[in-house]
Amino acid sequence: MEKKQSKLKIIGIIVLVLALITAAFFIFRFLKQSKDISITHIPIRIKEDGNWSLLDIKNGKILFEGEFKKKPSIVTEGVFITSNEDGKIFYNKLVDDKKYNQIAGPFKKGENFTEGIAIVCKEDDYVSAINIKGEEIFKLKPQSGTEFLNVGQCFNGMIRFQDQNGFYGFLDKEGKIAIRAQFDYADDFNKEYARVAKNIKDKDKVQIIDKAGKTISELDQSLIGNLDGDLIAYSNSDDEFGVMEIKDDKDKIISASSKYERILLDRNDIFYSSDDEWGLLDNKGEIKIRAKYALLSKLTEDKYLGVKIDGKNGKDVKYEILNKDGDVLKSEDVDYALSLHNGNMLVTDGKDIEIKNENGETVGDAVFKKLDGYDDVERILLGKSNFTESEYFDWDKITSSLKEITSQSMFGIPMSANCTTVDSKLKNLSNNNTSSEEKTVSKGLAHYGVSIGMVYDEQLYIGSGYKDDRKKSSEEATSTDANNTSDYDNSAAAVNEPAVSDISDNAKDWTTYQTVLSESIAAGKNSNINVAFTFDDYIKKSITEQVSVTSYGYTYYDTKVVGYEKNNQAKISYVQITFSVDSEKQEKLQEYLEDFFKKGSFRPNDNQNGYNTSSYGRVFTDSENNYWAFKDNTITFQSDLMSAY
Repeated sequence: MEKKQSKLKIIGIIVLVLALITAAFFIFRFLKQSKDISITHIPIRIKEDGNWSLLDIKNGKILFEGEFKKKPSIVTEGVFITSNEDGKIFYNKLVDDKKYNQIAGPFKKGENFTEGIAIVCKEDDYVSAINIKGEEIFKLKPQSGTEFLNVGQCFNGMIRFQDQNGFYGFLDKEGKIAIRAQFDYADDFNKEYARVAKNIKDKDKVQIIDKAGKTISELDQSLIGNLDGDLIAYSNSDDEFGVMEIKDDKDKIISASSKYERILLDRNDIFYSSDDEWGLLDNKGEIKIRAKYALLSKLTEDKYLGVKIDGKNGKDVKYEILNKDGDVLKSEDVDYALSLHNGNMLVTDGKDIEIKNENGETVGDAVFKKLDGYDDVERILLGKSNFTESEYFDWDKITSSLKEITSQSMFGIPMSANCTTVDSKLKNLSNNNTSSEEKTVSKGLAHYGVSIGMVYDEQLYIGSGYKDDRKKSSEEATSTDANNTSDYDNSAAAVNEPAVSDISDNAKDWTTYQTVLSESIAAGKNSNINVAFTFDDYIKKSITEQVSVTSYGYTYYDTKVVGYEKNNQAKISYVQITFSVDSEKQEKLQEYLEDFFKKGSFRPNDNQNGYNTSSYGRVFTDSENNYWAFKDNTITFQSDLMSAY
């Protein structure tokens, strides 16, 4: 433990010393190249505070020098993303080194092209996809009760998504559900397989599935690492890692050992960590390159780039180019170096950054001060998608809801209605058809990040973990959430309900002392319309009968509860409608509500009956002299204004 703490202190010093190096340079992930995705350019700045350009990462040539005020994206499959001052994004296709054409936009959000598809989203719209011509190829409207809240990029012909309940599933390239949302966690597909996890009978299970959703293997190790072909890394203890096959026999290729503090797999290479430094193993666990590098990554098929940081102050930095046997072919003192995984590397020396090839020779004459997008390069090559979140919002539902508000009724419910009428009408308002089974709360899984050198790597080990202390707290949280979903406080009702098993109850959905009926109408992303009707009496009443009781020789009559029924004499007292939307839509919502009162049959109540208006907002009266209070995003109907406050 002391040894590790000492290491952490040294790492902290190194981070401070290298603070001037671009932050993107400290994201060290081992990559997996997809043959279907080409990454050709990254955004750079010639001057530290200048405009942005694009750098060809193969030949070092600079394109469109200083043309972009706002940072463009990396270039994948010949297309890059730009944004305007309003934050809207556009897709642009390279024509040649001097020209590009805009092919699609504007969009609210979007990600780079992968396998000929870019996932995008327009303002207030569903997530959709465009092809390399900029044409929309599908839009992800709800399918079979599934809403697509987050949608990833296309890898190996599959598109990962997350539904309205937080579960993961997969789409095909046509936008059709290939594997339904059912997993608590899921990686993107790696060739033919994907690593997923789900809770089965209160136990967290890590599985390997194929593109048909069939379980190829179920793994019961404490932690399961990234998938690489037919191999995965695994661990059953804090400092012992190994490698095993994913097939049913689950042969241990390398048995877990304390010699391997961490293991990561990359294109059939097995990298291991010891004392927080990295080396290379063969498929029998024999050391090919000793663990002595802060960073070790593939440069070409038969060469590797190692970065060594010597000295407690972290100032002595050098890169080494090695062959598969660990022989050093080239060494140079620099401030830092990173592999581009195309035979070239980025090298920083002082404030200057340049490209060098696999022999350590400078490529081109481009020297620049800042770059960005390196993390996206590695993430895409590794086959990890970013999510694009749905922006769908139904403004028509807001408009139609306001049109349903009149002086005589609200959503078709007369203001003189009793509780039974209100209840039946309210149930027709909600469009939430999610089954109780789909609403099951995930128990969650252990996510264990891998530290490579000085930073926290995004590759995750998943599983139940070494200790399962989470289980109790997770179940308690689930239980607490389940008990807090009611629209009213039923604690008093629980105490007063008679403990009689055969008592008749014709209002089972209601509780004693309940006075409110409410419903929520979904309007889109993080948005809903909440309608609450309050009554002038309890809406559930007891049915009683007189019974004779004999005690100590005396007989008297007492009242006994024999059942419950709806109290149809309970009438509407007041109604509140609250519109809940994202903060960015608040201003537009206010305009909608203002127009409702300006254009409707309402007139401002300037007198306000002499009361302080700050407590209930602006007040209007309708043709029936009923009061309407408008404050923030809430509209309140009340025949007698002050009884509502």
